[in-house]
Amino acid sequence: MMLLLGKLRTYMGKGGLASIKDDLSNAYNYVKDIASGHYRDYHSGNLALIVAALIYGVSPLDFVADFIPFGLVDDIAIISWALNRLSDELLRYRQWREGAGE
Repeated sequence: MMLLLGKLRTYMGKGGLASIKDDLSNAYNYVKDIASGHYRDYHSGNLALIVAALIYGVSPLDFVADFIPFGLVDDIAIISWALNRLSDELLRYRQWREGAGE
């Protein structure tokens, strides 16, 4: 999990991800807080879905290679789909995080 988070941190620096940067950052923190044991009010199926989408994003194997023009479109589509599907879960997490003093 820590390897994924390290790759995700680098991945989030890509310029083409501006449209999902805030949501991606929230997903990063969600996974990090679960992996570290700080956040426990989550559903394992939702964690699996977000981790799978994030693995797809950071993976060098893609439907469209990231180095060609518009190469991040498929990453953004898949990650956005997962984030939208888990919007209630991630909103609950964000509320917990804000209440935890972050």
